[in-house]
Amino acid sequence: MTDQAHKLIRRCLAEGRRVLDEVEARELLTAYDIPVAAYRRVDAANDGSCAPGVGAVVDAANRLGYPVVLKALVTGALHKTDAGLVALNLRTECELRAAHADLTAHAGQPCSMLVERMIPGHRELLVGLSRDPQFGAAVAFGTGGVFAEALHDVALSLAPLSPVDAETMLQLVRGQALLGAVRGLPPASREALTGILSAVGRMAVEHPEIEEIDINPLLLPDSVSDDAASTGDARTGVHPVAVDALVTLRAAGHPGSNVMTDSADHPAPARFSPTQWEALFRPRAIIVAGASGNPAKWGGSLLVNLLQNGFPGTVYPINAHADAVLGMPAYPTIAHIPGKADLALAAVPAAHLAAVIKAAAAKGVRAVVAVTAGFGEHDAAGRDLERHVAQTARECDVLLLGPNTAGVLSTPAHMFGLGAVALDVLPGRASLIAQSGNVSIALLLAAHEAGLGISKVAGLGNEALTSAADLVQFLTDDPETDLVMAYIEGIRDGRRFYEIARRCTRRKPLVVLRGGLSERGRRAVVSHTGALAGSADVFLAAARQAGVIVTTDQDDLVDTSIALSRVPLPQGRQVAVVCSGGGWGVLCADELTRQGLSLAELPADLVTDLDGVLPELWSRGNPLDLVATVDREAVAYAVDRLLSHPQVDAVLLLGILSMPFMLRRVCARAAEFLSSQRTMASQSTALESARATLTHLAQREQDLADICGPLMERHGKPILAVEFHGTARARPRTDAAQSHHQLVTFPSPLRACRALAHLAWYKEYLRSPAG
Repeated sequence: MTDQAHKLIRRCLAEGRRVLDEVEARELLTAYDIPVAAYRRVDAANDGSCAPGVGAVVDAANRLGYPVVLKALVTGALHKTDAGLVALNLRTECELRAAHADLTAHAGQPCSMLVERMIPGHRELLVGLSRDPQFGAAVAFGTGGVFAEALHDVALSLAPLSPVDAETMLQLVRGQALLGAVRGLPPASREALTGILSAVGRMAVEHPEIEEIDINPLLLPDSVSDDAASTGDARTGVHPVAVDALVTLRAAGHPGSNVMTDSADHPAPARFSPTQWEALFRPRAIIVAGASGNPAKWGGSLLVNLLQNGFPGTVYPINAHADAVLGMPAYPTIAHIPGKADLALAAVPAAHLAAVIKAAAAKGVRAVVAVTAGFGEHDAAGRDLERHVAQTARECDVLLLGPNTAGVLSTPAHMFGLGAVALDVLPGRASLIAQSGNVSIALLLAAHEAGLGISKVAGLGNEALTSAADLVQFLTDDPETDLVMAYIEGIRDGRRFYEIARRCTRRKPLVVLRGGLSERGRRAVVSHTGALAGSADVFLAAARQAGVIVTTDQDDLVDTSIALSRVPLPQGRQVAVVCSGGGWGVLCADELTRQGLSLAELPADLVTDLDGVLPELWSRGNPLDLVATVDREAVAYAVDRLLSHPQVDAVLLLGILSMPFMLRRVCARAAEFLSSQRTMASQSTALESARATLTHLAQREQDLADICGPLMERHGKPILAVEFHGTARARPRTDAAQSHHQLVTFPSPLRACRALAHLAWYKEYLRSPAG
C-alpha cells in the first residue's frame, strides 16, 4: 500500500465524497506506476466565483504542447463526454479558446479545467475493477472506448492477480489481435499491460474502500514516439496510457469490503469436524424420522433404499402410528430408540424438523439429512423457519445437509440414503454434489450407463448450514474420492468456494455443471433452491482461475468425468484422427478447431512408415482414413506410431470399433433370419457360419478396444473413440485388473472433442504455477 494512495482515499472520504476527482484519480494511478497522459489542472477561484481565465488554460496547453484535450471539472458529472464537458484534439490556441467558452457554458457554473496532452491512438482498451457480492474484487480487461458496453468484450479475474491470470486475460478477449502489430501500428507491450492489470488487483486488496475503478480508455499510442512512458520500443511494444479514469469509493468496513483473507496454501478452516463427516458418510446406526411402510412416500423410499442396498449397520424407523415398518420394529419417537445413532434421515413436516434435530442430537447423532421441503425455497415464512432450523443444528453441534435435499449416498459404506428414487449405482471413486435432486438423479443414471463408478453423493438442497464449499473441502481430502463432480445453481460464499476449489483442483479434478448462467436461469434458481446465483461472468472467471472444469450440460459433465477417470491427460492440443471412412473425419476436424484443438501435422517419415502396414488407398494425411481396415495388428501399429511421435498429443478413433460392431449386427440379423426358416442342410451350414462369424467379430471388436489401454500406459497419452451408440461409456478390458486406463467411446465427434478439450485445458492449468 502506498502512503500517497492511502492519503488520497482517506481525504476524499473525510470530505464526504465517494468519487475521486480527475486529478486525484490520476494521482492514484501514478502511485501504482500506471502511466497517465501528461496534464495540468487550472483551478477556479477559491470561492468558486469565477472560472479559470482562458489565459491560464492557454498557458497550460503551451507547457504540455498541442494537441490537447480540455475537460471541465464539474462535481458529480461522472460521464463528462455525455454531458458535453470534454473537447478533444484541440490543435491550436484558437480551437482551445473556443472549446473553453463552450465547456464553460455547458458546465453552467464556474469550475476548474483540466488540460491534458492528446495521445494519438486508434486502439482503446478498458481496465476496471468491481466488487461482486459473492466473489469479491474482480479486475476487468477488454475493448474500451465508446464500444465497451456495446461489444461487451471483457475478460475478468478475481484479485489479486498472478502473472498467469493477467496474461490469460489478454488472451481471452475477442479483440486480442488489436494488441499485436496491426495495420502499421506497433504492438502493445504485454509486460506493461499485465503490470497494469496486476496493479489494479493490488489496489483492490490494499484499499477495500475502493468500490469501482473504470480506466476507459486505456490508449495504445499509434507510435513509440507517442508512448507516454517513454520506455516502449518497436521490439517490446508501446506502453498503454490512461487518459480517463473514474474511481468510486465506499466507507471502510462496508460489508464484504475485504473477502481476500484466504489463500490456496492457507484455506479457510473446515466448519465441520471429521466426526461429523464420518457420521454423514460412514454411519454405524441411522435414524429414519418419518419412516413409512409406503415406499411411494419419502420416508418409505429412504427406508427401502437403505435396506435393499445392504446397509450393514442398525436402522431405527420412527413412526408414531405403527409398531413395525417394512417388517422392522418401529419407534414412536426418537427418544424411544434403544441405542445411539450417528446419522438421522428426516422426512418430516417442515415445522417438526428443529425438534427432530434436538431429539436426534440427544441420541448421539452428529449429522442430519433433511429431505423435507417448504423452507427458503418457498416463501418468507419458510426462510425464517430455515434460519431457525440452521441455528438449532449449530446449537446441537450437528452437521445439517439440506433441507430440501435428495439425500446422501456412500458406496464404500453401502449406505443408500436417497429418497424417491430406485437407482443402480456402480461403486467407484467419483463423488457428486448437487443443488438439484432431479439433476443428480439424471447424472447418476448417465454415470451408470457410462460405467462411471460413484463413491459419494450429497444433495445440497437449500444449504441452510452445509454448503457446496464445505462438501468440496471434505472431498478434497477424502481418500475414497479421485474426482469431484458438482451441479451448482448459486453460491452463497463465492470467495470461500474459490479458495477451496483452488486447493482441490491441484489434487484432483473438480468438474462443475453450472445452472443459472442466463438471466432466465437465475430467476429459476431463486424459485428452485433459494440459492443466490450471483454474477455469471464473475463465476466463470473464478472457475477458470481455480482450475474448475465448467461444463454446459449433463452429457458434457459425464463425458468429461468418464474421460478423466479412464485416460491420461494430453500434454498438448495436437490430435491425430484415425477413421474408417471420411465423413466423421471431416466433422471431427471441424469440431477440433471449434474446441481450440488442432490436427497434428504428420511428418513424411511417419507416412512412409505407415505405408508398410496400411491399405494402399489410406489417406496419407491427418485424418488417417484406414479404408475399413479392422486388422488388429495394423491398427495397433498405426496408433502406436502416432502416439510415439512428439507432435501428437492424443489420438481419436472414429468408427474403428464400429466396423466389426456393424458387421456383427448384420450377422446377428442373418442368424435370426436363418433360424426362423425351414431347416435345410444349406441353411444349417449358413446358420453355423453366421454364428461363428458373429463370435469372431465380437472378439475382433474387443481386441481393438483392448489394444488402447496398454498403448495409453506406454505413451502416457489419451485415446478416445467415436462409435455407433447413444452414450459415452468406458469399454471394459479383458486385462482390466492390470491398469485403470480404458478406452472411452462417445456417440459423436462433438462430444469426444469437447471432452478432450476439457482434459487439455486442465493439463495446462496443472502446469501453471500455483498461486
